[in-house]
Amino acid sequence: MKKIWEKFLTKIFIDNVYLHKFIGCHRLSNRSFFIQGRQFHICARCTGLLAGIIMSAPLLLLPTKVYVGFLFPIFLTILAIDGLTQKFNLRESNNPLRFFSGITTGITFIPFLFFLFFN
Repeated sequence: MKKIWEKFLTKIFIDNVYLHKFIGCHRLSNRSFFIQGRQFHICARCTGLLAGIIMSAPLLLLPTKVYVGFLFPIFLTILAIDGLTQKFNLRESNNPLRFFSGITTGITFIPFLFFLFFN
């Protein structure tokens, strides 16, 4: 199972040369994940955002998507605080925190859009 997962992640995040062009990520190596010594084409935060957006699709089938959408501003604020405090050298973030702030924001983004436009 581990090999299948590594192959999947490699195809999506390492072998896909268009991913960083589509997302427009800085791709700093100290802020990126690696598999078998190969760097992802996007940083940990962008990886989380992309994974969260993909994972949010099933949430749209749930009747609670409105409540999930309400969480988006909270998670976006956490993402912004993490990114800005790091940018202004107030503290150093780490990849697990970057990924967490990205994935929580990504998961709630699409339900938030549905809440805005379809309610």
